[in-house]
Amino acid sequence: MGSGARSTGLRLPEGLLLGTATAGLQIEGGPADNSWYRWVDEDPSRIADGTHPRRACDHWNRVEEDTRLLADLGCRTHRLGLEWARVEPEEGRFDDQALSRYRYELELIRSAGIVPLVTLHHFTNPV
Repeated sequence: MGSGARSTGLRLPEGLLLGTATAGLQIEGGPADNSWYRWVDEDPSRIADGTHPRRACDHWNRVEEDTRLLADLGCRTHRLGLEWARVEPEEGRFDDQALSRYRYELELIRSAGIVPLVTLHHFTNPV
């Protein structure tokens, strides 16, 4: 278990990696010209509570805090989906800053003792 995690007495099978999973669209927030942003922008009433993925959980700016929370939960693995509209905002043009930011996030996760799993396409497309 990660530092700060509480023991519940639950015993998991040896080798089972209990973890968490996220998708860029669902948590990152910030600018990304993707198909889901466009879908919400076309008709904001499609989201009952009026929220928009443009804000999401602001993980893009809170990655250090969120990684500490994963460690405190005792996560041993974390699957994260990359927002491809950040990685390749235009066909054939890759954003070095976005790639560096994702690399930084992976380093944080690994340094917290968590095994990262990466999803390159999580059902959003650059437009």
